[in-house]
Amino acid sequence: MMVHPIISNLRNFSVYSVIWLVIILILTFVDVNIFKADFLTAFTSSCVYNLSYEILGIGLWYNIRYKNFEKINQVNRFLYHLTEASIISIIWVLICQFIISTLFSSEKHLFNLSNGYLPFTFLAGVVYYIFLTLFYYLYISYINLQEKIKNEATLQALVKETELNLLKSQINPHFLFNSLNSISSLTITNPGKAREMIIKLSEFLRKSIGNKEQKMISLSEELQHLLLYLEIEKVRFGERLQYQFDIPETCNKFPIPIMIMQPIIENAIKHGVYEATEPILIKFTCTSIFNGIKICIENNYDPEAPPRKGNRMGLKNVDTRLKLTYHSENLLKTSNENNIFKVEMTFPATSLKQSI
Repeated sequence: MMVHPIISNLRNFSVYSVIWLVIILILTFVDVNIFKADFLTAFTSSCVYNLSYEILGIGLWYNIRYKNFEKINQVNRFLYHLTEASIISIIWVLICQFIISTLFSSEKHLFNLSNGYLPFTFLAGVVYYIFLTLFYYLYISYINLQEKIKNEATLQALVKETELNLLKSQINPHFLFNSLNSISSLTITNPGKAREMIIKLSEFLRKSIGNKEQKMISLSEELQHLLLYLEIEKVRFGERLQYQFDIPETCNKFPIPIMIMQPIIENAIKHGVYEATEPILIKFTCTSIFNGIKICIENNYDPEAPPRKGNRMGLKNVDTRLKLTYHSENLLKTSNENNIFKVEMTFPATSLKQSI
């Protein structure tokens, strides 16, 4: 709910009152030097006029706040305010004149009726109305803009959260489909390995479901999860699948997006291990860099093996998640040299506690 910009805040009300005090002093000076009034009469008169408009100005907020001006065109809105300013100023001058006439003798009050004074006070009332109205319009516009920015930020956060959850949810179904196909084949060719794979798969899925709500996870926890995944795949591929971890202790507690590396491992197995006749080694290395870490995953492959079809969606998935999480480009780089496919990911520093 939009509150009154002046009376809802003691500091704002104090500033508002000081402004009117300055106006009172300025107009007292004008009355003394232009309309030749004595100081006490001029000061009292200025107080009556300006303190009354100070109160009136507070009330103008409600007229502007609750009047549906959005449905009124600019011309009609201008005419409305011009008419209202004129009527309010006339009534304000008459009431103040009545108050002043009861406070002073007719002789001291003569300067209030002198040539030019009444038009001057009427014009001052119109100017007061214009400035207060503009201030309230600007305040309403500012609050609406802040509300719009806040709503857009909330919407963007929801969209980002939805995208991240969608990208993360694409991992397990794909892996589960491949694993179940492998288990189906192993039940015929090697029932013992099929049982082993089912046990490891159930443990993997249990941990995946347990971490469902997490956004970030320490590197050591992610690697444990990844190791379980590789053990499942090793049941299927045997000695053709080899893996090696070179992770220094300084990297273990660093927070990274959960399951961010699994699509890359899936990609390495799909394009490296499937058609290979010789062992394929998947290497994991981590190095500390300024304000973050860099993880490198590389695997060799058989250049003579027939290429498997793919749309690189796994790498696109990872790249998109990195962009959404860290609001930065070029966090994922790939290279293919000397029959080694390499993926490098940069993870800027962030708070694990805040991110989870």
